[in-house]
Amino acid sequence: MLFDAEHYFDGYKANPDYALETAVAAEKAGAECIVLCDTNGGSLLKSGSGVRATLKKVANPVGIHAHNDGNWR
Repeated sequence: MLFDAEHYFDGYKANPDYALETAVAAEKAGAECIVLCDTNGGSLLKSGSGVRATLKKVANPVGIHAHNDGNWR
């Protein structure tokens, strides 16, 4: 089972503890992979701390689902 954490980085920015709790809860519920989503785009370059914090909290593989919805010129 896969946990697709839509808006994860937006949520992590607003409330890091809650975002981490969702990843841990998904793993406890049977998720074999936690996928952190940059749903709105543009957060990935600023998301290192969220990824590192999540990796410390969960034992299963962590993936990233990124969007490039911003104007990257």
